Amino acid sequence: MNKPTRRYSMERRSANAAATKARVHAVATALYAERPQDFALKTVAARAGTSVQTILRIYGSKAGLVETLLAASRAKTIGPTGLPDNLVTTIRARYTEYEKNGDGPNGHLTNGQRDPAAAKQAELARQSHRAWVEEVFSGKLGTQASLADQARLFGLIVATDISVWRLLRCDFGLYRRAAEAVVIGIIQSLLQER
Repeated sequence: MNKPTRRYSMERRSANAAATKARVHAVATALYAERPQDFALKTVAARAGTSVQTILRIYGSKAGLVETLLAASRAKTIGPTGLPDNLVTTIRARYTEYEKNGDGPNGHLTNGQRDPAAAKQAELARQSHRAWVEEVFSGKLGTQASLADQARLFGLIVATDISVWRLLRCDFGLYRRAAEAVVIGIIQSLLQER
């Protein structure tokens, strides 16, 4: 009795690979938001119903996966145009992300001195934030050849950083719109100096 053989389908294989990647990304995003300090590939693999080797084949490394998560988070925050034409909308989008994940993806920043993996994640978050600022404010930054241009860039990085959100919202207890107004005022003064 011969069993019928299943025909190989490149389309089906491609669809399965895309579904696995989407599942891994969704699980990793949720897990990283929950517990960035002990974010483990074996936990992602178990929850996504795949293997660590499959995750490594897709993303190359744990750092590659984390970079992808941070880039996706940044892309959501930037929005479709990424331009600060409407500064209020840009800052509100950023603060929406901070409100949602303020104690999530960047909550590991305080643990960087004790945990090398957390230090690496903190560095990736800093790089991602700087890239976001450079992209969003690209038309306003100049060539960064002058000290004034560099100071403006660093001022924008500081003004929009999650630590400022924590300071205004958590430490000072400002309402969200008041915190956004403070940051918008700082940014406007930085951009007017040009």
